[in-house]
Amino acid sequence: MSLEIRTTWSQLGMRTTPPVLEIKQPQGELKMKQQKTELVMEREPIQVLIDQSRCFYECGIKNTVEITEDAAQIGREIAFEYTGQMAEEGDQLARIENTEEDIIGEIAMQRMERENDREWNIAFIPQSQPEFEVTGSLKLDWRVLKGLSEFIPRYPQIKYQPGNLEIYMKQYGKVEIRYVDQRA
Repeated sequence: MSLEIRTTWSQLGMRTTPPVLEIKQPQGELKMKQQKTELVMEREPIQVLIDQSRCFYECGIKNTVEITEDAAQIGREIAFEYTGQMAEEGDQLARIENTEEDIIGEIAMQRMERENDREWNIAFIPQSQPEFEVTGSLKLDWRVLKGLSEFIPRYPQIKYQPGNLEIYMKQYGKVEIRYVDQRA
């Protein structure tokens, strides 16, 4: 006795639909409004003032008021000094009777010494520095006027369609068993 076995395999079938993704990105809007900027300048002319009157005064270059004041001061000093000398000589002459000294010769000698009593000195003039004064200014003022900027965003538009996978039986499996007679 002989048996014949025949098998057929099962087959699966698949159908797919791919997924679809669409992205649209519209551009955002930027609105700008810009205003002018102003520069305001205020300027006072620069002046340099140099005062050398003190230096000139030390060198003997004086104006009439200073010359008059100096002459008056020197005159006062000389008058006070001379008055003091005369008073001292008068006191010495008043004692002429009470002393045996030569008062008149002594007074003459004192006058000679006073006349020859001069001091010599070296000085560099002028000793003072000139005075400087600088006036004037420059003022800068920026007036910044504000600008306006506005941004309107546009968000992406996304569409998604999911894919699909369908599994089905394309062929069912089977087993066939048959009896085969070999005598015939």
